[in-house]
Amino acid sequence: MASLGNLVAGVAHEINTPLGALRSNTDLFMRTLKKMQDIVTDAGAPVEMRENTQLRELFDKIKQLNDINQTASERIVGIVNSLRRFARLDQSEMDRVDILEGLENTLTLVNHKLKDRITVVREYGDIPPISCFPNQLNQVFMNILVNASQAIEGKGTITIRTRF
Repeated sequence: MASLGNLVAGVAHEINTPLGALRSNTDLFMRTLKKMQDIVTDAGAPVEMRENTQLRELFDKIKQLNDINQTASERIVGIVNSLRRFARLDQSEMDRVDILEGLENTLTLVNHKLKDRITVVREYGDIPPISCFPNQLNQVFMNILVNASQAIEGKGTITIRTRF
C-alpha cells in the first residue's frame, strides 16, 4: 500500500502541474472573451458588429466550449483529490475516519465503470467516525463496487445503505 501511495502521490503531482496551467488559461480565456463581447456589444460599436448574428453565435459557441473545458478541469481536480484521499499515503496506520468520505472517494474513482450504465443510490445514515485502516477499508469499498458493477448485465442499480 505504501508503494501505491507513493505512485498515486507522484501521478497526482504530475497531473496537477499541467492542470493548473489549463485552469488558469481557461479562466483568462473566459475573461478575455467577456471583454471582447463587451466591446462588440457596446453602444459605440458599429451597428454591423452589434447586430451580427454570426458573430454572436461564434461567441456563444466559444463560451460553450470553454464551459466544457472548465467542467472537465474541475472533474480532473476531483478525481486527483479522490485518488490522494483514497490512497491516504499519510494514513497507512489505524486512524479515525469518516467512512462516507471513503465511499464517496471510491465512487469517484470507479465512476468510469458505472456511468451511463449503473445508477448509484446513496442511502447514508448518520455514521460517526470509526477506527480503521483507511487504505484497507477503501480497498474493500473498491472491490465491492467493482464486483457489483461487473455482476450487473446491462443497466442496473447499486444501492449503498449505511446506518449506525
